[in-house]
Amino acid sequence: MKQLLAVLFASCTLGSIGKAQNLLAIDDQGEVYRLNTATGKGTFYKSTGLSDTNAMTALSDTKFYVASGNGDGTSSIYELNYIPWQVTLVATVPLGSIRALARRPPDEIYAINAVPSGPDNLYRLDLALSTATLIGPTGFSGVEALTFAGGTTCFAWDVGDGSGKGAGLLTINTSTGAGTDVNPSAGGTDAVMTLAFSEQGQLYGGRDQLYVIQPATGQIALVGSGGYADVRGMEGTFGGDVFCKGKTSSLGCWAYLFGSFGSVSKSGAPAVNLMAGPVPGGSTQTGILVYSRLAPMTPVMTSFGLLCISQFQRAGAFPSVPGGDTGFCNGLYQWDLAAITAGSPMILVGDQVSVQGWYRDPGFAPPGNANFTGLFGPIPIVP
Repeated sequence: MKQLLAVLFASCTLGSIGKAQNLLAIDDQGEVYRLNTATGKGTFYKSTGLSDTNAMTALSDTKFYVASGNGDGTSSIYELNYIPWQVTLVATVPLGSIRALARRPPDEIYAINAVPSGPDNLYRLDLALSTATLIGPTGFSGVEALTFAGGTTCFAWDVGDGSGKGAGLLTINTSTGAGTDVNPSAGGTDAVMTLAFSEQGQLYGGRDQLYVIQPATGQIALVGSGGYADVRGMEGTFGGDVFCKGKTSSLGCWAYLFGSFGSVSKSGAPAVNLMAGPVPGGSTQTGILVYSRLAPMTPVMTSFGLLCISQFQRAGAFPSVPGGDTGFCNGLYQWDLAAITAGSPMILVGDQVSVQGWYRDPGFAPPGNANFTGLFGPIPIVP
């Protein structure tokens, strides 16, 4: 605790908070990466163990569908759970060459299936029934990407019939399947095999490099590359515009503090699960929560990352260890926030509590050998 308090005396208040943007990407061999949208560089995360992975779409910030071909006229759809890491078979559908997936909230899943001769087709998938319903031909023979802008306009990318030059950016009519070239004079390249919108609304494309794409004109501009190749699926839902971003760990991940609840009872029941991940896995990095009854403050930079709460208290009697594998960012801290609330005399009914996680990271030298997670809250405390 002395180390945690001491950093406040060597802190500097940030004049402005930058935007942390990341894309989650998967290559054709099932390897998962996080791409930095400022540099285009990728950081390897973990392998799914799948192969022939040509498409991915997001269900939430931490869950994704991945399509993997089986070589027998069918494709398997897997749910990839990022935190904690898990790959689960969901369905096998009668499409042998899925090239793109896109989800339109709340539960519409669309797929592009390549046809040996003729234009590629748009399908709608029902994963509960393992069926694929044909909507119609796109009119293009090299559609390799599909994504929705705000759940409305469906964009795609056409690389052509093998010459490496296609129509480029398309819009897709999800009622008929027909595609429309956004800008016939722009053209397309097979340097783009997947599309994704960031949370800020910027359209990106990539394969061996990351590009910014203008939705109105289809023009592309190189961002950068490095650390990955042949990316076939990409999503921009993990890590967006963050008020208080967790410190990047010694393994290159930053912890996302999350839970699904609206309030916490001072009585201690029911249990309320608050989690932090992804973090370096192992059994020695004990983590605790620090909390404040005051509103979040302007973030302050410390040796442990951004501190975003003032006059904080530590829930030191409620430690957690992440589990997972040493040397990998697949650990997950878990705390029962209701038990912490019930066992903390300072927390009162009617309070609005904000919390951050604090955990040891032996990959850093002292005094920075611990990390703050991002901020969660304010959380209403009820009877």
